Amino acid sequence: MDPNKSLAKTHPKIAKEAHGWNPAEVLPGTGKKFEWICSKKHVWVESCNSRTNPNRSENAGCPYCKGVKVLKGYNDLKTKNPTLAKEADGWDPSEFLAGSHKKVKWKCRKGHKWEAELRTRSVNGYGCPFCSGLKPIVGETDLASTHPEVAKEADGWDPTTVKKASNKKLKWKCKLGHNWMASPGERISGTRSGKPNGCPFCSGQRLLKGFNDLKTINPSVAKEAHKWDPSTLTSGASIKKKWKCKEGHIWDAMVYSRKTTGCPFCSGRKAIKGANDLKTINPKLARELHSGDATKLKASSHVKVEWKCNKGHIWKALVADRTRGDGCPTCSGKKLLVGFNDLATTHPEIAAQASGWDPKKIGKGSIKPLKWVCSEGHQWQSSPNSRISGTRSGKPNSCPICSGHKLQKGFNDLATTHPDIAAQAFGWDPSTVQAGSHGTFVWKCNKGHTFNGQVYNRITRSSGPNCPVCSNRIVETGFNDIATTHPQLAAEANGWDTTKVTAGTNVRLEWRCRLGHIWKATGNGRIQGNGCPVCANKVIVVGFNDLATTHPDLASQMVSGDPTKVTAGSGKNFKWKCEKGHTWNADVANRSTRTGCPSCAVGGFDPNIEAWLYFLIHEEWDMHQIGITNYPDDRLASHRRLGWKLIELRGPMQGDVTYAWEQSILKALKESGADIGNASIAGKFDGFSEAWVRSSYPAKKLKDLMDLVRASED
Repeated sequence: MDPNKSLAKTHPKIAKEAHGWNPAEVLPGTGKKFEWICSKKHVWVESCNSRTNPNRSENAGCPYCKGVKVLKGYNDLKTKNPTLAKEADGWDPSEFLAGSHKKVKWKCRKGHKWEAELRTRSVNGYGCPFCSGLKPIVGETDLASTHPEVAKEADGWDPTTVKKASNKKLKWKCKLGHNWMASPGERISGTRSGKPNGCPFCSGQRLLKGFNDLKTINPSVAKEAHKWDPSTLTSGASIKKKWKCKEGHIWDAMVYSRKTTGCPFCSGRKAIKGANDLKTINPKLARELHSGDATKLKASSHVKVEWKCNKGHIWKALVADRTRGDGCPTCSGKKLLVGFNDLATTHPEIAAQASGWDPKKIGKGSIKPLKWVCSEGHQWQSSPNSRISGTRSGKPNSCPICSGHKLQKGFNDLATTHPDIAAQAFGWDPSTVQAGSHGTFVWKCNKGHTFNGQVYNRITRSSGPNCPVCSNRIVETGFNDIATTHPQLAAEANGWDTTKVTAGTNVRLEWRCRLGHIWKATGNGRIQGNGCPVCANKVIVVGFNDLATTHPDLASQMVSGDPTKVTAGSGKNFKWKCEKGHTWNADVANRSTRTGCPSCAVGGFDPNIEAWLYFLIHEEWDMHQIGITNYPDDRLASHRRLGWKLIELRGPMQGDVTYAWEQSILKALKESGADIGNASIAGKFDGFSEAWVRSSYPAKKLKDLMDLVRASED
């Protein structure tokens, strides 16, 4: 056997699924059956020629993955749709596919029983026919239960035996004693309002003399009936009849329309000379009337008459169309006039490309396909209308070959326009395809990887390789797997194969650091520098990085929080109590790095008594400073001796609140990038750690700084 004709060579993708036999020793066309195993470890038996048959779908493979065979715990109904499986009545839902056409018995949670195909329930979503109202349930879905007000009008039949959607014609009787025939379905769903249809006599749909005829219902309108009996029609009849008003005007109108309309002459809906005729209403349009009397026409008339525009063109049109804005068809290009609106006159640059026909005999709006030839000698067919109005840019459509809409070898084929990409064509001719093609083809990159891709996508991809292996969209062991590209990172993989994943994957995977901490993160996040969240103090592990473990002496002073639930670097604010009984609020990070009890500090600030928050400016140093004090006169006097000026002083306030505001403002300033605590300007003067360069964060008042705090906390 020629090794190059083996299954391993001709169908390597299929050969990878061989289970317990060598695909290099088997021909792809053999009818012998073999065992196969898919990526999900499903095993099945199938012949080689069945798997390699070109008429089969490219994705044909494992019958369990495709849903062709049942595999308990994988694709059976009980696994796929456990809720639906609960309604199985006397059969095992783990032995059937969800999409099976087999008809089986069902029982809903209300105890209703019926038969239906598995597919109609799992795929089409059909439920219980009793619960859905397709079959009546006495006391639940029968007409007497669902629409008792309609059921009351049943005449001689039992409404508990019929459902609301029934199409059977039945006898009804209204409370006024009128009888008629109709189906329940017509009565329930026969109106747009959603309310059931009622008695056709009470609603005026059928005539009953002395009850709903025009003479009885509307005697004043009935008096205007001209030479016909108003007792023979209902007041809502859709029949046109003659009418005569008290002024003697005669006209035609639908009976139902008379409820809201009167004489069209008296109301001005028909032309009356000098009042509502075209000449009076629209004298400018009336001047274009070429035949007829403008005093006898209304502006809304649907009579077709002759018109003449100011350029001498004559045509016929409805008066109403002209009133709505329709103009001369010749001036608008709808009618051809050589020398005025022919293509040669309106678009000479397009007319110059006419091939074998006279552009003087065609208008720009013509939809007739015609021959054209461009300056490059390319020929094509298109209508003048599509050429002129076929683009969004407003410019006429040009030659389809020059514009890349049609292929011509040596001019706009892929091999000519993009030879570097064409060089990767694998098993097909790039001179037969355009760069803008959306067709999918096989390619082979310069590193030997073969892949499928659209030509258009390959041309328009803004950056990076198109090969899915080179671009890490597909894993190739030994080339782009994480074990090969990032071995140090791969060493922290916990329970998964690093040869089957790329470093840039966005799938969350499990990792284990050298200290034994386990967490989940994407490969992409790991290569961006994200390490163990426990070691980085982003996740708290009691006994490892909690405050109680790392700073037990500090943890003993925490009053309002749990030291086992925060790290030493936490920015959260808590209440503390020193060994002398002083209490104050401070961030954990501030306490763990530098600050102790402010009351115990020599010359310090006491948060247990009233305090003031101040905002200063030093114009010579071009700096701002904030601070807090229990004694504003003394504190501000010492600052003035250094050249500081007071902008704003707030207080008295609670000492702990004042301290919290100062710490929050300093923290927000640091986060915003303010140049704070810069000793190079004036040395380490008193309060330099609370001072910053004005240009790094300018502020006019304390409210600006307080707003900065609120913004940083949102």
